[in-house]
Amino acid sequence: MALAGRWYTWYVKQHESDPGPAKRWRDLGNSLVWDVIHPHAPDTYLDDAKADPRWEWAKERGVREAVRPQIAEEARVARFLASEGIALNDEAYARFVDAVSDNLPSAFSLLERRANGDYSPDPTPESFPQFTEGRTNHAAGLSCWELFEAFVKATKPAFQTLGPTRLPGTLPRGTRASAATVQPLCRGFLGHDGGSNTRRASS
Repeated sequence: MALAGRWYTWYVKQHESDPGPAKRWRDLGNSLVWDVIHPHAPDTYLDDAKADPRWEWAKERGVREAVRPQIAEEARVARFLASEGIALNDEAYARFVDAVSDNLPSAFSLLERRANGDYSPDPTPESFPQFTEGRTNHAAGLSCWELFEAFVKATKPAFQTLGPTRLPGTLPRGTRASAATVQPLCRGFLGHDGGSNTRRASS
């Protein structure tokens, strides 16, 4: 999925110049596999892991749906879409997050290598189809409320197993959403209160 390739480049760029300790990315990768995905393994796999060594079961619809909110938060999907000014419908959003899920381990692995001083070329971006805006059109724009709704959908529940990864600028627990509370989040997220710079995409 081309948009997932754009996300991959964006996500890596957030950390590549200063990845921090390699252990951080190794731990994130391990937690993604064993704390997020593995708990949803079917009994058939648990009874005979050799029967599915590539974890094809992890791509089953039920597993995808179960892990999607956690993947979206750790991958900062809402922030990426907002920065691109793209709004996806529910079906396209699900496909996008699933594609991100398939590539998040590669991003973690690359950043671990970067943290270890390995800055050799990364071939992963070339594996994605070229991103075009062919089916993404300019609209009147999403309101700040719509952006906030998309943000909540993408980042709830929190990715508890990975520690304090919630994005900065979220509302404190118990705060009532209003123009006064939501608009500052949009400004922090996009640099404006939401509106004309946002595009809608059907896929």
